[in-house]
Amino acid sequence: MKLKPKMLLSIGVPLIIVFAVMGVIIYLLASDGLRTSRLIAMTERSGHNAAIIDGNLLGKSETLEAIAMSWADNMPEGEALQDAVSHLGSRPGVQSFYIGKPDGSYAASQSLPAGYDPRTRDWYKNAAASDKVEISPVYPTASDHTNVVTLSRAVRRNGELIGVIGMNLAVEQITEFLKDIKVGETGSLFVLGPNSEYIYHKKFTLDDPPLNELDGGKYKDLAARFTSDEAQAFEAEFQGVKKFFRSEPIGTTGWHIVIEMPFSEAFAAATRMSYAILGISLAALALLGGITYYFLTGMISPIEILSESMGFISKGDLTHKLPTSERVDEVGVLQNSSSAMLATLRKMVEDTVKAAEQVLASSETLTASSTQTANASQAAAEAVVDIAERAAEQNDIVEMANEVAHNMGEQTRDIAKVVDASTKVADETGKATREGREALQKAVAGVENLAEGAVKVGTAVQHLYDGSKNIAEINEVITNISGQTKLLALNAAIEAARAGEQGKGFAVVADEVRKLAEQSEQAAQEISTVIGKNSAQIESTFALTKSQEDEVKGNVGQVRAADEKFASIAGSVEALTEQVEKLTKITGVLEKDCKSTVDTVQKVSDLSHAVQQKAT
Repeated sequence: MKLKPKMLLSIGVPLIIVFAVMGVIIYLLASDGLRTSRLIAMTERSGHNAAIIDGNLLGKSETLEAIAMSWADNMPEGEALQDAVSHLGSRPGVQSFYIGKPDGSYAASQSLPAGYDPRTRDWYKNAAASDKVEISPVYPTASDHTNVVTLSRAVRRNGELIGVIGMNLAVEQITEFLKDIKVGETGSLFVLGPNSEYIYHKKFTLDDPPLNELDGGKYKDLAARFTSDEAQAFEAEFQGVKKFFRSEPIGTTGWHIVIEMPFSEAFAAATRMSYAILGISLAALALLGGITYYFLTGMISPIEILSESMGFISKGDLTHKLPTSERVDEVGVLQNSSSAMLATLRKMVEDTVKAAEQVLASSETLTASSTQTANASQAAAEAVVDIAERAAEQNDIVEMANEVAHNMGEQTRDIAKVVDASTKVADETGKATREGREALQKAVAGVENLAEGAVKVGTAVQHLYDGSKNIAEINEVITNISGQTKLLALNAAIEAARAGEQGKGFAVVADEVRKLAEQSEQAAQEISTVIGKNSAQIESTFALTKSQEDEVKGNVGQVRAADEKFASIAGSVEALTEQVEKLTKITGVLEKDCKSTVDTVQKVSDLSHAVQQKAT
């Protein structure tokens, strides 16, 4: 299989698998989401409609309960009872109202058949045996055969039954609002009784067999699920159609409201979504396939051209030209490199052909030269005698050169030893210089720190000196205040003396103030004396600190100058070390050259001996 089909399959098959898996996952997620949304919608609708029906029946039950409580204390009799029954039977939603008594008499809002005895009816019996409102199964009335449900309640006075009141509610009026409810396009809503009888259905009536008996009891299990005391949602088949059901009990009536929807309609959106996903996937696959085919064609075509060119080259045909490509990707680079390789190979072959032609021409020239060589051999033989004579002279010269070369080699080795020793000394000097400079730099840092400390001490002493001046000024103020206080005390004593007996107390206070002023003045004088001494010491300390600071700054300058000199010395030592290293290398080369010269002279000497021997 060629490369293009392989790449199409390697790309297309995984893409198809990925799109198929994505489609299945999306369909399952959509189906689950749609099922959940359908269930929520059907739950809300069934619960809402069940609440409406239950509320209707519950309202009538509460009305009946209120009437029973009222009549237990004061039940009307005769025409008043008939009027009350007729009035209650004419209320909205009530088909008829009646009351039966233990003696078999009754009163009703509608006429009843002759010989009617309420005591024989289920609505009477069930209510008489109970203390709450009883709801009867749906049944047709005896008067007009209308399907009704009876609410009945016993009326008791002091625990004794005095009658049973009943209220017939037309089922059609209770379920009339259900006719306007639409469940999808083909779905429906119906109401079942306790025995799965059809209370409301668009197709079935109360006269039809109950659901549990329909088609020979085929849907008995389905009817049991519909009439369960708990709400249920499930899928089941009914009369050959798979449907989605939701059942909800209606209060305590025993009735159940059921919503049904064909499965195909309930999940039609998911089906449409699956078709849409399939269409989008196919379109995406087609688009990706087209793009892949386009790029593969663009990539495979240069490779096919290159393969064809390599076929020509393998057959030895270098006249075939491989076109260059304008593409900048790897395929284009490969094609251009192959084209350049073919051009280079073609040029190499052409150069080889030209070289062969030159070799042929050279061989012809060599043939002609061999003839000339034969002629020259005679002249060479004549020259051998002359060479032998000169070889003897050359041998003597070579011997002298050999001796000189040996002496020069020994001197070179001595120079190399001296240079090696100089190198070691230079290295040790450089190391000592570097160590000395590092120590000097540390000393510079210490002196600089000392200078900074001296500056800080000078600053602190200056602040102390300024503070002592402030204290002296404050002490002078205290002295002035003490003098003024003494004057005030004197004035106060004079005024107290003028006041006579009344000013004695004030005179005592003035005397104490005077004593306090004198003590303050004396203390101020002592403080002034101490401050004077401290100021003198502080000034002396400040001058000494300033002098030390100047000396430290001078020492810093000297140490820095020494550091610079050490740096210069270190630089000179490093330069000297580099020169010595260069000299070492040059000496090594010179030593090798001397050795090579000695060897060469020795070879020349040996060659001269050989030439001399052959010449003789």
